[in-house]
Amino acid sequence: MCLALFAMCQFGCGRPQSVEPVEAEVAQVDLDSIRPKVVAFCGDCHATPPPETFPRSAWYDEVQQGYGFYWDSGRTDLKAPPIDEVVSFFRSQAPEELTLPTVAADEQPTPVAFDTSSLVFPLKSSFPGVSDIRWRSSADGASALYFCDMATGNVHSLGFADDDAHSPARATLLGKTQHPAHIEPCDLDGDGDIDFLVAELGSFLPQDHDQGKVVWMRRSSSSPTYEALVLAEGLGRVADARSADFDGDGDLDIVVAEFGWRNSGKIRLLNQIGKEDGVPRFEMRDVDPRHGSIHTEIADLNQDSRPDFVALISQEHEVVVAFLNAGGGEFETQTIFAAEDPSFGSSGIQLVDLDGDGDTDVLYTNGDTLDSQHLKSSHAVRWLENPGTFPFVSHTLTHMPGAMHAVAADVDNDDDLDVVATAFVPKYLRGQLERGYDSLIWLEQTEDRGFVRHRLEQAEPGHMTLEVGDFNHDGAIDIVAGNFVKQRQLNAQWLTFWWGRKTE
Repeated sequence: MCLALFAMCQFGCGRPQSVEPVEAEVAQVDLDSIRPKVVAFCGDCHATPPPETFPRSAWYDEVQQGYGFYWDSGRTDLKAPPIDEVVSFFRSQAPEELTLPTVAADEQPTPVAFDTSSLVFPLKSSFPGVSDIRWRSSADGASALYFCDMATGNVHSLGFADDDAHSPARATLLGKTQHPAHIEPCDLDGDGDIDFLVAELGSFLPQDHDQGKVVWMRRSSSSPTYEALVLAEGLGRVADARSADFDGDGDLDIVVAEFGWRNSGKIRLLNQIGKEDGVPRFEMRDVDPRHGSIHTEIADLNQDSRPDFVALISQEHEVVVAFLNAGGGEFETQTIFAAEDPSFGSSGIQLVDLDGDGDTDVLYTNGDTLDSQHLKSSHAVRWLENPGTFPFVSHTLTHMPGAMHAVAADVDNDDDLDVVATAFVPKYLRGQLERGYDSLIWLEQTEDRGFVRHRLEQAEPGHMTLEVGDFNHDGAIDIVAGNFVKQRQLNAQWLTFWWGRKTE
């Protein structure tokens, strides 16, 4: 979900003079002379991009785009260097082509076997656009998968017939919004029923607008569907919404990741101030002014019995930030991780104690290609290890072109956490790969805190999201990936399942 390099470096002086495209050959440039100008101009609102993050041939378009955003911002307090000098600065240090790391093929047999099945997309008028999947396991038998489709606007639940089933029951429509990005089970009104918070983007394609919403899907007593009630509107594209009692007054508040786009987007807090006709009412305030937030996961990071949250902020920021609850609705910010590349492609986080040492780590992926238009050597699944101080320590678990989402689970039932990860590479970027790419893998954690990579799927284009759990209650971890295929296809797969099978 991050914009291209320089996108949102929209602060600067007037429109640059029109120039002829600089040829791919590198023009002569005095690096020592131009470097301070580039750092001052391009590094004013984000990290100065390293030249090696794009191939030489891409830098003219990247710089030209940056100057466009720069002019559109209306700022006039920075001095823009001549555009041809900036292009030559980056080109003279950029590689002719990007080289992706070679990932070794599986050399060990997988300790877990999987059977596969799929749920076929039921509509001829649209295409699969699964944006989020959540598994809720309950001892009362109400276990189910919940997922939303941002192409159709539908929010569904999915049950399973019996313990031996390797295919789910028919998807049940819970409700509908425009373009839902995230679904979060919660009991917002405290009545004992599980309802849902839905983050509503407001548009399928990225753009600046005020159509984003936070929607509460409340269980209806008279219908199998849920009543959709808008809790906050007039927002930019909302990517995530999660609930916790942040101010300690006994009711649930909501932290909102308003992704926005170029001129919109913030992290906001909805503080619950009461109810009207059973519907919670909120006061909204800004927590962080940066646009591009994707996820806001909640945990008590410092173990002070107050809920904190961690936000992944993409766009040109490319940071993972801890918001430590200081009480009274105030937060202290600490940087967990910051990429040096403003086109790093941040795509997802999960808060989890991956090494089992009793504190909260971050499982992090970066591999978004939908704006940068390039697969990069930095695309990976990463473990941000909590050392007890900030920032956390970053470990690359595996390189993975197009890495989009990772979830931790004990896949092999050996009492430590493994990692399942998915990737998404659009067809027009497949030519940058020398061979087929892994669209779904799992990483087996070993006794020495190493990780062994196992391939589950090589497919086109891949998956935006996944979930894990024992869906059919047979004692083995299962995996489900949501499909996102922006074209109408007969019998297109909506969800794809990998059913774990116990082996001796």
